[in-house]
Amino acid sequence: MSNIRDISEVTMDYCVEMFYRESWRDERLQYGDNLFRNKSEIALHESYVNYLWQPDTFIPNAVGSKNPRAQSIAHRDLLRLRNNGSILHSRRVSLVLTCAINLMLFPFDSSLCKIGFESYGYVSDQVRYAWANSIDPIQLFPIALPDFVIKEAYVTSRLESYSTGTYSRLYICFLFSRTPAFCFLQIIVPTSAVVVAAWTALWNDQETEFQDMISIILAIILLLFSYNEMMARVSYIKSMDIYLGKDINILGISIAITTVSIFQLQKACHYLTTSRTVYG
Repeated sequence: MSNIRDISEVTMDYCVEMFYRESWRDERLQYGDNLFRNKSEIALHESYVNYLWQPDTFIPNAVGSKNPRAQSIAHRDLLRLRNNGSILHSRRVSLVLTCAINLMLFPFDSSLCKIGFESYGYVSDQVRYAWANSIDPIQLFPIALPDFVIKEAYVTSRLESYSTGTYSRLYICFLFSRTPAFCFLQIIVPTSAVVVAAWTALWNDQETEFQDMISIILAIILLLFSYNEMMARVSYIKSMDIYLGKDINILGISIAITTVSIFQLQKACHYLTTSRTVYG
């Protein structure tokens, strides 16, 4: 796995770039040791792929492909044949994959994203997929993600049943854990500062207190808009929603206290003015 990028909570997908290698055995391609100068393995040109049988592998959760142009410097195929008829085919692919990101604990959430491989037309009795035992089935290059860290990467396999039969499927699983630093700097710290400013505004002069509250409300609305733009529309409540709702309630209480204090001050001033008029 050479790169993972563009993990999006809005579109619920992510991009991967990898070198996909698969091997299978075709007994029709066996050859004797006396051929090819007694070589047990020979390298074939990538054009021979079109003349060999190969499994019709597809990725069920792929929604797009960004593969470079075939036979270009950025897209090459590796093809090797062993004397027992085993074929190794390696190629570079770039995919856009779906991932159901659970945002309920945002910004302290973790998501399990998978890449599935299976045959499109051959059932499990005809073609069975299995991870290689001789080497590590998945190798990760150093990958740096802006908002996530890869906590774990592993492989598994299972049988998937459809109306057309049972198919063998392999999975690469990634456990992504979000780093909350960006959310702290962009949302939590500003909203906390707004709440503190709302409480300190209660000790200001009465003439400017209400104006300060209006400015604070506009600031929190701007923060809410920026937060909603970076989030997907989901039907459940997130942890960040509860936090922002608490801040909005605090602002509402501050506005209510400000309104009551202004009303009481105006009432007291009116009472003093009336008293001076009567006893003057």
